[in-house]
Formats: sequence, C-alpha cells, structure tokens
Amino acid sequence: MSFIARLLGFECHIFVPAGMVGARIFAMEQEGAPVTPYLGYETIPGQVVEGYSTIFSEVDAVLDASRLERTDLVVAPMGVGAFMPAAATHHRSGEYRPVIDGVEPIDANDVQVSALEGDITHVAWPHRSIMVGLNCGRLSPPQRSP
Repeated sequence: MSFIARLLGFECHIFVPAGMVGARIFAMEQEGAPVTPYLGYETIPGQVVEGYSTIFSEVDAVLDASRLERTDLVVAPMGVGAFMPAAATHHRSGEYRPVIDGVEPIDANDVQVSALEGDITHVAWPHRSIMVGLNCGRLSPPQRSP
C-alpha cells in the first residue's frame, strides 16, 4: 500500500494487529511508511469475514443461474484465518454442505501448528509462499458470527 501511496503522492500509515510477526512489519517499513500495532483489532477481521462471504454468495448465484451442479468439495486457503471461516460459515448455513478442505504453505502452517498446540501459535520465519496472505506466521483471533 505504501508503494502505491508514494506513487500517487500520498502519505501512508499502516496499522497492523498487535503481535504481528516482526519480519512482516520490517518488510512493510522498508516501503517507507510507519507501521503501528493497532490494539483491539477485533472488529475489522470480523468485517473481512463478512466481506469474503459475499464471494461465496456470488458463486452460488452464478451456479444457480447457469444450472450447473454444485461440487462436493470446496478448497480454501487458510492464511491468517479470514477466508476459511467465511467458507465454512457460508457452506454450513444452508442445505448444500460440501466437504471443506483447507490448504496452507508447509512452512507457514499456522492452522496446523495451532491445532496441534491447542492454541494460536506463532510459526517462525521464513515463510516462502508467493501468496503474501499465507505468509503471516500467526492466525487472527477467532471471530464471533455476525
């Protein structure tokens, strides 16, 4: 974001969740914008989950309009935890209930490590996935359903 802001002549200040991995903050700071932990960062991740839910509703509408059969399997990236809960919430709220499979990079396996530890657990750097949203090293805190 700070790169685009700089190109457009704007100032940029980046707010991140408290406890974000230091290497990620460092990488953002290298783009030239100050990075500040945002304490109490619970509302926005919940809104992100709600926004992602729109994607699944739109896919359903396209499938219904085209009269295509729905699949028995949905595969979703897990990353910091917003997209997968949206997939699960959407596909568990109606009659259509496919198997939901989550994928994550082997060296940024936040969900797997946290599940094995029984608590949200930091996964040490380096994370080498080309998918930046999957290179977080720590899950977002659990969200309540709206």
